[in-house]
Amino acid sequence: MRRVTNKIIAGRFSGKKIKNADGMIYVLINGERLELSPEIVDHVRILGTLQNKSFFSGLVRGLPARLLGDTAWLSAIQSAKSNYDYNVKIVYRDGSSSVVVINFDIMGQLAARYEVV
Repeated sequence: MRRVTNKIIAGRFSGKKIKNADGMIYVLINGERLELSPEIVDHVRILGTLQNKSFFSGLVRGLPARLLGDTAWLSAIQSAKSNYDYNVKIVYRDGSSSVVVINFDIMGQLAARYEVV
């Protein structure tokens, strides 16, 4: 299954990408940026998190132990770097909302700007 990140999956602007650049978070609508500013967003609600293990990180950690013939390679693979994605509901000032899957970087910027419930 393909991982969907930084995309609005339900509600207002469904199917559009959410990005961060130049210190702002925005939605791409027909090639134009709609900034998610405090004038537009009321608050953000975290619906859940999803942990993803990095395959490459696990491979790099586990391969040397495996070559030595030790069973420690299993725990090395389990210690792979974790990446988190967040399911977030963005509630707009007009009462509408969007459900978004975002990565840690965008979540950090949203948490710094808006009330997270």
